[in-house]
Parts: sequence; structure tokens; C-alpha cells
Amino acid sequence: MLEALYQYKWFYGYVTRKFVGQYLKNVGDWCVRAEMKKGKTDIIVCVVAGTGPFKEYSLVHDRKKGWYFLGMPNESHPTPKDLLFSSSKTLKRLQLTTAIERPPIFIPPGSIEWEDCSATPLGKGAYGTVVQAVANINQEKYAVAVKVPRTIGQSFTAAMRSAVMMEMDQMVHEAVVMQQLKHENVVKCFGLDSSETQFKLVLDLCPGGSLLSHLRHCGHDIKMNERVIFGLEAARGLKYLHKVKCLHRDIAARNCLLGKDGLVKLSDFGISIMEGCTTPNEDKIKIPIPWLAPECLAVRPRYSTKSDVFSFAILMYEIVTDGKEPWPEYRSTEEIAVVVRCGMRMSLPLGIPGDLHRIITSCWSQIPFGRPEFFTVVHWLRTLLDDVGIPSFSERSISKFCKHNVQFTDDGSDYELDECSPPPTSEEKEKREKADKFRMDRMKKGGAPQDFNNTSDDVNEPHNKTKKGLLSKRRTTFSQSITRLSEAPQSESKSASPRKSAIIHHNRRRRSGQGSLSMAQPPINARRPSVALGRRASSPTATGRVTGRRNSQERNDN
Repeated sequence: MLEALYQYKWFYGYVTRKFVGQYLKNVGDWCVRAEMKKGKTDIIVCVVAGTGPFKEYSLVHDRKKGWYFLGMPNESHPTPKDLLFSSSKTLKRLQLTTAIERPPIFIPPGSIEWEDCSATPLGKGAYGTVVQAVANINQEKYAVAVKVPRTIGQSFTAAMRSAVMMEMDQMVHEAVVMQQLKHENVVKCFGLDSSETQFKLVLDLCPGGSLLSHLRHCGHDIKMNERVIFGLEAARGLKYLHKVKCLHRDIAARNCLLGKDGLVKLSDFGISIMEGCTTPNEDKIKIPIPWLAPECLAVRPRYSTKSDVFSFAILMYEIVTDGKEPWPEYRSTEEIAVVVRCGMRMSLPLGIPGDLHRIITSCWSQIPFGRPEFFTVVHWLRTLLDDVGIPSFSERSISKFCKHNVQFTDDGSDYELDECSPPPTSEEKEKREKADKFRMDRMKKGGAPQDFNNTSDDVNEPHNKTKKGLLSKRRTTFSQSITRLSEAPQSESKSASPRKSAIIHHNRRRRSGQGSLSMAQPPINARRPSVALGRRASSPTATGRVTGRRNSQERNDN
């Protein structure tokens, strides 16, 4: 029965009513979708007949009579097209005027044949599972990775059903975004297959797996120049995303895949933001707190290209530490959020080149407009790679899964710096001047400006008697299970707050000589870092009370 509908562009396949509603906007707009009910397939005509929700009418197929609307067997036609485009009084009453074609994110139903869709499971993502498959798409054979959402079971509660529907919305959003992206460092998306009861997101297969898994299993074989290549290729992809007005918002080693040619490819665009695309369930999405910038950890998070740059710095930390979990000293996301907003950062390995150290510390600068844009990051990493040397294929760890000799891809645009960062707004200039003045006043008094450059609304003023600690009374709490940053009430318990626990823990580590956190470094001023390569980079130091005392002592000696 469905085979007769595959040839029509107004047939959407197995999709939800909510999805169809995005495309039916005007009176008379209609399309056809399929739905599984009690083990049987229902063919449903969706039409906007007036104000309010659109209406749905079931189609029936009878081998003898043909196609007709449910309850109207006398008005049958041999094909669904003849029925839906006839000039009968019934159609005029139903107001079927304009057929809306399915969006380009869908692979035309019937044009894909699955040879094997369950042989090798690749893992579980944010929703459903990912399996390896072989598919014939438009008579061409591809090795693909298929994301399959969870199926709604009869024992599912209302909350579980709502969660599954939200996951399906995220998958559709990911397909909408990825269909517009064409770059060698972004995973290719073939589209959504809705020809079966459970629609699938079809992606190009990356046999190298995730970068995180590769770092953890082959870290001892990865040289520093190859780590620079990993960072450069990820930065190239992010540079392209920002050029086409797309924010990834989930940059991490687990979301970077290694393609068959050894290239790092960005994936998992489920929570990304793109100009012209609406992100569904924005207030319910799960956010990766350990990778987020300080301004994204506020009650009203502010995402921008600079917040992606901050997350890229955490990705680089994973690359140079063989996939080490960010903020290993803290088990709760509440403490991680506090120390990040206070300007503290993780220490980098002592053996990395000084230039790479400066690049990372510049990218995780506390002030957003103090971070570079990605075209600058690409320029720095490409220049650094020239200095440390490009490794041969046999010297690279990717040679273990690449079947043929793959050379590093040279791109002349890596050196281009003709673009420029947008100038800071008047509000940003005012905040910067205010932060600089506060820092200088505190240094003159010998105090430690622990949070002088945080741009969040509730920590932007000097602390006084009404604002104790690093965060104001409008405190934000986080946990592994929450899905939205929200205001938290004041706790009346005597137990230490997450902020206090984080600071006490940090002070204990400093006294014991295990200090692994540091204050955020100011951005580098030059286009290219000036630290000599090969020299061990000194760890960042906190700008605070000790510095003020040392400077005052030097002035007294002079």
C-alpha cells in the first residue's frame, strides 16, 4: 500500500503530527503522512481548514474499489493522486488546495535499500542507538552510520513518551542543520529515511570512531604534532560553522569523529543553533556543563561564537591529556560551574609547546571578547604546525585504521587573516573598563580580585556586605540530571554550599602542592603566540593578593 505513495512528493512517510504542523501554515495546505496504530498502518491526510489545529482524515485502500476517504466508499479512485486532486464536492468541502512537498531533509521514500542495518552497533548517543549499515541510496552503495530513536512501548509512561518525542524532535533538528553543511571536517548527512515505521538519520560512516576513544586507546602513540593536527582540523570545521552562522554548542572530543581518510569531523548537532532554524525544546535540552563558557553558566545563558571558542579550549585540553575528563577533581557539576565562573582553569601538561599553551589559555579567557575568533585560532595552529613539523603517514596513529596512505590536507585559507572580530559593543566596553578599574583598585589595596572579569549579570560588581562570596544571592545550581539552568532557592541547611566546597577543595590542593587550577589568563595580544617552541611553558598563575604584595615590596626596595 505504501509503495503506491512513495512516488509523490507530498507523502512524508512515518512522521509525527507535530512535525507535519511545521510545514502546514496557510488555509488549504495539505500533505499525507503514515502512522502505526495497533500494528496497522494508517494513511492520514493533514489539511489546514481554518483557524486552530489542522484536521486529519484517514485514507482507505481497497483492492477492488481503490482509494477513498474513511466512511466514503462511494467516492473511490484508482490512485491516491486521482482522489486527492479530483474536483469532487468532498474535496472542496475539505479545502484541499495546496499540496506541500516534503522538505529536502528526507531521503525520497523507496530510494534507499538496507542491505544490513543491525550488524555492528556503534554505541548509544543522546537519543536512541547508532548502528553501522550498508545502504543503496539512489542506486549507489554507501557504508553509513544510522541513528535510530527509541520506540515507544505500551508500558511507557506519559513522561517517557514525552522524552522519546523530544528525542525525535532533536534528531529532526540535527538533520535540518546538517543538510545545510558541506565541509570536509563536518560529518556528511544523507538525510532522514521515513519509509519505515521508525525513521532513521543516515550519516556517513566514520570508521575511526570518536576522537575521545582514539585518544584514550592510542594516546601513547600520538605525538605532539599529530595532536596539533587534530586541533587544527576541528578548528577548521568550527571556522566553517561560524561562517555559515551556526553555533555548535556541544564541542567535545566525544563529538569529533575520525573519518576513513583520518580527518577529524564534527558531529552531533542536536543542540546546535543555526540562522533560520528553530531549536526545539530549548528549555529542556541537556547541556554539557564541564565544557561550557562562564557566560553560559548564568541564569540567562548567552551563547555566541566566543562560547564555542571556550569549549574548543576544553577540547584541546582533552587532546593534550589523552582524553582526560575535564575537571577531574570535582564530581558535581555545581562545583565545576562555580570554579569556572570564578575564573579558575585546569593546568595543562608541562611538556606541551609554549605556543600551544598560550593558544589554549587565550581561548578560555574569562571575558568573551578577549577570546580569538576561529579564523585566528586556525592561523595560530597552522603556523605552530609548520614549526613543529608535519608528521608522515607512518608516524601518525591514524595509520592503524586508514587503509591507504593519507597525507595531511594543506589549506591555503589557514593563513588568511583578512576577517576581523566584531568590535565590542558599548556595553562590553563599559564592562571591560569597569573590570579593569576594579582590578586595579583591588591590586592597589593588596586584595585578590577573584571574579573581576566575569561578565555574568549577577557577579559583575565588586563584592560588598550585601554580596558575600563569589556569587550573589541569585545563585544557580546544576546537577547531572537537570535539563535547564534555573534559579535555585537559598539553602537553609548547615552543609557547605557547592561554591564553598569548591573553593575549600581548591585551597587544600594548593597547600598540599597538588594545585591543578589556575586563574584564567588574559588574551594574547599578538596574532601569533610569541613563546618559543620547545620551551616548557610555565603554568598560569593567579592574579591576586600575592602579586600585589610582591609589587609593593619591589617598589619599597627601589
